Amino acid sequence: MKLSLHGVAHAWLVGVCVVGLSLSACSAADESSRLGDETTGAGNAEPTFESTFCGSSICVDSGFISDPDGFSFANWKEPGSLDSASVIDMFGEAAVCVGDAVSECDLSPAAAQWLQQVNSAMVAGHCEGMAVLAQKIFQDATPLTRFDENAPFTFALGRSRNVDNSIEKLWASQLLPSLQSEALKFRKMSPGQIAEWLETSLRSGTSYSMGLYASAGVGHTVTPTAIRQGEDGWEVSLYDNDVPGVQQVLEISADGATWEYRPRDSSGIRLGERLFGGLGSMDLAAISARIFPQTPPFAPVVSSSATADPARPANVLFTSPGDQESTVFTAIVGGEIWKSQELMFDPSAPIAYTPLRTDGRAGAGFSAQWDSTTLGDVDLRMSFNSPQAGQAQMRSMSWDVPGYPRVATQINPNSSVSVNVKAAQDGLLTVTSEPTAVDQLVIINNQVSIALIVQDRVQVSLAGVDANGDVAVVLEQLDAGGQTTEFVLPGSLSEEKVGEFVVDASNLQVGISATTVDSGTNSAALKDFLSRSGLEEDSIDEELPVDRPTPNSKDPQDSIAPQREPKPSAKPAPESTSDEGAPLVGDEVPELPSPDDIPEEPQDPGPPPEDQEADPGDNFPS
Repeated sequence: MKLSLHGVAHAWLVGVCVVGLSLSACSAADESSRLGDETTGAGNAEPTFESTFCGSSICVDSGFISDPDGFSFANWKEPGSLDSASVIDMFGEAAVCVGDAVSECDLSPAAAQWLQQVNSAMVAGHCEGMAVLAQKIFQDATPLTRFDENAPFTFALGRSRNVDNSIEKLWASQLLPSLQSEALKFRKMSPGQIAEWLETSLRSGTSYSMGLYASAGVGHTVTPTAIRQGEDGWEVSLYDNDVPGVQQVLEISADGATWEYRPRDSSGIRLGERLFGGLGSMDLAAISARIFPQTPPFAPVVSSSATADPARPANVLFTSPGDQESTVFTAIVGGEIWKSQELMFDPSAPIAYTPLRTDGRAGAGFSAQWDSTTLGDVDLRMSFNSPQAGQAQMRSMSWDVPGYPRVATQINPNSSVSVNVKAAQDGLLTVTSEPTAVDQLVIINNQVSIALIVQDRVQVSLAGVDANGDVAVVLEQLDAGGQTTEFVLPGSLSEEKVGEFVVDASNLQVGISATTVDSGTNSAALKDFLSRSGLEEDSIDEELPVDRPTPNSKDPQDSIAPQREPKPSAKPAPESTSDEGAPLVGDEVPELPSPDDIPEEPQDPGPPPEDQEADPGDNFPS
């Protein structure tokens, strides 16, 4: 259905907006490299959106303008600085704090590992958080005075601890199961259907963010603020936080099959390369859904056992701080092979695959989720094919399947390796890597985590969490006549405290040794762990130094064991309930059409051959 709104005054919709983001880490602006070699004359100058954008018979304008309603600073590339208080804001104390002393919250191992991985991923950019926060301020959902009592508008704000923290929490919201599920529904629509949705939502006062994916591994977030329709299709006016202060235009073809976007600077000079896509390459996410606290994408803390949560989907998160990694991700579901390109653009794909929006090549980062109650065998395989000489940072992956412990690992950036993780109908979660792909696995069961150091060609099998909250762990050497060793990973210890241990299984013929991660942990905790795990006292070297050499011990930053922060001295003050503490209002979002109501789209023909890009993997401005 097409809408008509004549002569819309900006003041009439001053509280209404559409944000264009999606789920992921966007590319940050690099002013020295973004300028292209194509200049434009007066005929190519961008229109003035403050008063002339809505000149057609079908046009809706929210009134949001990049200056003054966007940020004056550009999307930036630095690791995140989220901390324990941030995680408590996002998910609530009960979900992430171990023990009864709320004023001295000790983050659960799962929350601490997730926090560490998310912070490292933000080195690729912060576009998602910037797009959402600017829209929230425009709508008065987040008071501008929270950041600067004297700032008259968002463009007057500079970066500060408070501003950065809000941006980073909203950036991380793209990883929440609820946001990913919503965006997936829109990726099953054509760009033309999304344009019509924007017309309706802008008119009703519902705001969205927009995600653009020019390939299966690259994405970006923008803020749509107005839309008009003409004979040649739709034009979407938007705020792009890579180009502060300059209103941009995205075009959607008349048949609704494709979109195209190339930003310009304030002088009209085109920046970077043309971006384009079709079905599956654009999505929306409601601003009203960006509230906290929400259900975390990992198992919340429970007092005695980590039980299955059918309402929480299985989730995989891959983050890679480097720009040039080349990875291949394949899912085998029910015997059918799905590559990342198919998972991204095929509406019937059984797994929701969403790239983290960065300016890197395919494999720079993604999340994937599926319903573990309906899918049987799910075999996820990742191959790293392009060693990066001199790459300092590790590639990180985590798997969180309801009913099983959380598993995380790192891959040496200078290795060409493969890692397979399989959730099988026989009730086992298995992890296999070769050759020497994994220096250590972090396995987290509720309040207890172990950094498991394994040798070459060892398969780690994890049973589901039992009624006592424990998990059976089996280590099997895959070579002929290989050794098999079993032990139990408890979900808690006698004291309601976090227990973190190192289990050295680098030589199964010699045996397994264990020690505490933190030298400050008392020996009673280690003895409790040994007793519950079933590891015999005489097979454990309790005198093993805490700082003994391990494959990852050269640099503390190379370890994926959850890094502990100083405990907050007092309970963090909650943010305003008008912003992130209010309950989600379902009726603020228009009802999504069912998949049956969405008309089938012809296979995306893409742009004409003469306009097609040679390498869509490098499709985003750098």
